[in-house]
Amino acid sequence: MGTHQKQLADRLNIATALIAALAITLLFNPSHVQPQTPQNSIDPELIAKARAGDTEAQFQLGELYQAGRDVPQSYERAANWYRQAAEQGHEMAQLFLAALYDHGQGVTQDYAQAFLWYRKAAEQGNPIAQYNLGQHYSDGHGVPQDFAEAANWDRKAAEQGLAMAQEFLGISYRLGRGVPQDNMAAYIWLDIAAARMQKPDLDTVIKVRDVVAAELTPSELANAQKQAAEWFAAHPSKP
Repeated sequence: MGTHQKQLADRLNIATALIAALAITLLFNPSHVQPQTPQNSIDPELIAKARAGDTEAQFQLGELYQAGRDVPQSYERAANWYRQAAEQGHEMAQLFLAALYDHGQGVTQDYAQAFLWYRKAAEQGNPIAQYNLGQHYSDGHGVPQDFAEAANWDRKAAEQGLAMAQEFLGISYRLGRGVPQDNMAAYIWLDIAAARMQKPDLDTVIKVRDVVAAELTPSELANAQKQAAEWFAAHPSKP
């Protein structure tokens, strides 16, 4: 794995951990970020690169301002640097800018703008953006409510291993919301999600999965468990 790909994977893992610790409807709420004591010690070379249009440098500056690391915390400046990188196609900048619009941090809260930037990152294959895009379709935030589109984007994120998307896709099958009602498919995705969830979310997923299991015949349950195992074999967890 190249250096850029590893950095991207690390950031995705960090962001995934953040959303797992908060409400399932959020990517993360920037108000939870506790600023560190500013030292005003940003690398001048990083600033020069950002001003010259380097997207990774712009994104890194956005992270510093959002976290209040090495500089006084400023969501406005974070949004400004994220935007410059996002407009040049930087996937993580698009994701983080969308989250700021989602929660009105550094910008006026605007679900339509959040949806726009989540979609751009989602179309680049970002699973967290895909999941959040699905949530916007499900809630009708910034776009007309569309459960079929919500399930479509949840599936894309679920196939990439995002447990929260797997959970929502399983619930969608359970309820027949945006997809045909299918208890076997519901069990499969809930079982897959349960293997990657942590408490307290894990307890909820297991309870729903077991309710679904009780409505399956023994042969259906065995088949669903077999398909879940086959999914894991085809999608091994990344180290």
